Amino acid sequence: MTDLAAFEAERPRLARLAYRMLGSVAEAEDAVQDAWLRWRGAGPETIDDPAAWLVRATTRLCIDRMRAARTRREALEEDIRALEQFLATARSRVRDALDTETTTLERLLGEAMVDRPARHEIDLTDPRLDAAQLEEGSLHWSDATTPIDARLV
Repeated sequence: MTDLAAFEAERPRLARLAYRMLGSVAEAEDAVQDAWLRWRGAGPETIDDPAAWLVRATTRLCIDRMRAARTRREALEEDIRALEQFLATARSRVRDALDTETTTLERLLGEAMVDRPARHEIDLTDPRLDAAQLEEGSLHWSDATTPIDARLV
């Protein structure tokens, strides 16, 4: 029996074995192809029991693949944990920066309003006041509809 014929006779068995171990047809086919390459490199004519040799080689290749997959998965999980930690730190820094900017804006507005008459003061705790209105430069209160710049003059 030629080495190709011996391998082809065992190929379906090797594919089933590899599929049971790896759980993927593509991975199983790759393992069987790697077994073929090892079979050719080992000199098939010197092997006493080709079926046993091929099963053992395929099993070892599958175990190697499972170990490599576990290592990749562990590395990926470590990367995910590091990314989550980075995002948590970034969120915290952004919140702190926003809090600082809000406090600075409140302070600057407060300083600007010190010399204004009481009727021109803005209550910064008023829920009707939002950032979009501040950026536009106009605030529309229930009792005043003129732009803020006109009311502060």
